[in-house]
Amino acid sequence: MAKLVLAENSRYRWYYYCPWCGIWIRKGEHKVNGKGLPICPICGRKLRTKPHDKHKRRKTSHE
Repeated sequence: MAKLVLAENSRYRWYYYCPWCGIWIRKGEHKVNGKGLPICPICGRKLRTKPHDKHKRRKTSHE
């Protein structure tokens, strides 16, 4: 498994992002679910730990 390398100025180095609440949560201020994944302390949903890869977007047909 390849290790994720974040840009030096990436917010994901110090924060997680909750797409449901739309807020950035500092690492250490989050909760952890039974599988060890970070979850939002407000809504309880999984946090985004890395940015989306724009090169892996789903291809759509424009018919």
